[in-house]
Amino acid sequence: MKFLLEWFTIGKHVTSTMVFSRFYIEKEREILKREKRYGRFATSLVFDDLRKGFNKNEVLARVVHFWEARNINKGDLLLGFELFLIDQKGTTIHAFIPANRIGCYEEDLKAGVIYKIKNFLVINNKTSYKVTSHKFLIQFTHHTVLAPTDHAGHNIERQNVRIRSYAEFNEAVNKNEDLYDALGKLVLVSNENFNNGVTNKRIDIHLQLKDGPIVRVTLWGNVAANFQKKLMESVDKPMVFLATTMNPRTFRDVFCLSSTSSTRIFFDNDIEPNTGYLTWLRENGKDSEVTTSEVTKP
Repeated sequence: MKFLLEWFTIGKHVTSTMVFSRFYIEKEREILKREKRYGRFATSLVFDDLRKGFNKNEVLARVVHFWEARNINKGDLLLGFELFLIDQKGTTIHAFIPANRIGCYEEDLKAGVIYKIKNFLVINNKTSYKVTSHKFLIQFTHHTVLAPTDHAGHNIERQNVRIRSYAEFNEAVNKNEDLYDALGKLVLVSNENFNNGVTNKRIDIHLQLKDGPIVRVTLWGNVAANFQKKLMESVDKPMVFLATTMNPRTFRDVFCLSSTSSTRIFFDNDIEPNTGYLTWLRENGKDSEVTTSEVTKP
């Protein structure tokens, strides 16, 4: 059978996808809408109900965050989109859209939106750089349907964090396995070019973790640029800092928490764990400077 091909460009990487796949997805979406209209909508599975293999059933999930997966060893080749999903029970799972499927979903894919997802492959989760502890990973295929749905009646959390202590990070140093979240008090931002308008590709932060020690946090690439932009737009100097999916490692023989492509950053009142910790610092008189070095702010 001869298929029509629809060509599209993703950055510098050119790929193709079959028109019938997009047509199939649109038809499935129409079926989902009709079932909802007439009250025949199937009960959604939760992530813990999933089994390995092709899954035709529907899951209901919020896309908390998504990011590009690239191979830096092959000229920064785009491999696909990675997604961080959360279901009705607050369980999280990692999902992956291959590069040749991005064109079918990119227009509708938005962080924070709740989707009905069906017809996907369930495989074992990665063993390295894991953003969730779930044993499975959802992989999109040419049959996968991603349909936005009304938020009304769906009580799905907007965020889910996995904050760890210094001892837990230190135990995992240089293993490149689980990527956990770090919460602490912002002590110092160190970068010699920070005040001259240059967008930095690396920013070092001194962070006093919630359980005491001051550690170096290194932000790279887009994460560093986003941090710089966020700091410059802040009305007040931030005190509490949370960084997600950090990789504990040694850099020049010094322990540090290094950002990854999936890292997001939050300041004082951006997210509940920060707000709670900020309140605790103030109530316990620990909101003063830790050292004589102030947080630098453009």
